Amino acid sequence: MSFEIENGQIVSIVGKNGSGKSKLFHVLAGFMNPELGSIQVANQETALLSESEHAACRLNYFGFIFQKFQLMPVLTAFENMKLPLKLKGIPNTERQMKRH
Repeated sequence: MSFEIENGQIVSIVGKNGSGKSKLFHVLAGFMNPELGSIQVANQETALLSESEHAACRLNYFGFIFQKFQLMPVLTAFENMKLPLKLKGIPNTERQMKRH
């Protein structure tokens, strides 16, 4: 499989159970390495990234909603959604404005 996702593009991956959707997301996020081929994000080969570089890649390039929610239980759903903005250093007033 080969595909490109342009900056700002929103993509949904749909398919039958067991078709590899979750595995694709885990490979894209850097939680797993591809068995064959390669993944490039912003012209960088992801297999060469350290764990901290993978974390920065996820923060800067991806927005995931996993089937088994990876939420912080002490935060509300909205606070969980704002967490990546906080990690990027966006001030709270601007994070609040992004709600609308």
